[in-house]
Amino acid sequence: MQFGLGTMNALCSGHPLAHEVAFVHPAEAESNGKKRRPTCRRQRWDQPAHLLGGDELKGYPCKANIRSHSSGSRRLRDYTERVRLDGKVALITGAASGIGRAVTHLFRQEGASVIAADLDQAGAAAALGNGPGRAVRLDVAAEADWDSLAQTIDQLDILVASAGISAAQPIVETSLADWRRILSVNLDGVFLGLRYAIPAMRKNSKGSIVLVASASGIRAAPGAGAYSASKAAVRMLVRTAALECRPHGIRVNSVSPAGVVTPIWKTMPFWQELVQQKGSEAAAWDALGGADPALPSIQRMAFPEEIANAILFLASEESAHMTGADLVIDGGYTA
Repeated sequence: MQFGLGTMNALCSGHPLAHEVAFVHPAEAESNGKKRRPTCRRQRWDQPAHLLGGDELKGYPCKANIRSHSSGSRRLRDYTERVRLDGKVALITGAASGIGRAVTHLFRQEGASVIAADLDQAGAAAALGNGPGRAVRLDVAAEADWDSLAQTIDQLDILVASAGISAAQPIVETSLADWRRILSVNLDGVFLGLRYAIPAMRKNSKGSIVLVASASGIRAAPGAGAYSASKAAVRMLVRTAALECRPHGIRVNSVSPAGVVTPIWKTMPFWQELVQQKGSEAAAWDALGGADPALPSIQRMAFPEEIANAILFLASEESAHMTGADLVIDGGYTA
């Protein structure tokens, strides 16, 4: 894994850890006409070093050693070989597709043992692959399923509540059954996840919970009454849970994406009509906001991997001083 010196992220300004990166570019590695091996020198940054991205260090023999100072202690860590979730056990709901699937892949790469949970257990198993952990069938709205799962987990460090459903109906055309179905998954499922995860994490007086909310919980849209209401409630639930969990060393945060290229769109009643009207799925994606990876990210819909990166940040120690926060990842949709 390479880390460059050019990419910073203002989300982490004020982080309690101050890092020092040591690096000398090859262009500076000539002295008295003689070429010498690129070496390292110290340079102070305000951002956690995992946010250093790009190709600036690619192919260079020196490593970016990070010296961290926190609470008077000094720790030297090599971020070029670092695995951020090593030894952690993460429970991910909605792991079979979309954001949950991307998070499952990413957490595996970062060393976590993943419990991939979904109604579609086979899909969760496919997302997990051969990585450490297991796939389980979980209906997030069913209390009995949570009780059964709780009996099989001895350690829990991270919960990512990604399971969610949606519908596109005006309020007057939404049945009470449809309203309750959406809220049971998007809100009851999150509540049940919190009610299980918090006691499990209290055992070690630490943990990180990340809930997937939505920009639809910030900015209203016609036809999304039940979905928007459920996600707005999740954003407030995060704050309440964060305050309750703070004395126990457990952090609770959320992400609020706008449009993301996930299979949930294809479950919408209008999807097939939109495909027929536009002539292709690609054209339908363009009509929704664009899904061409060649476009700049803020000029198209997000990809699940882009949301997963933010969730990793919140789940890891890089966000150690964050709780009760909501990261809005919407390409400016709610600006």
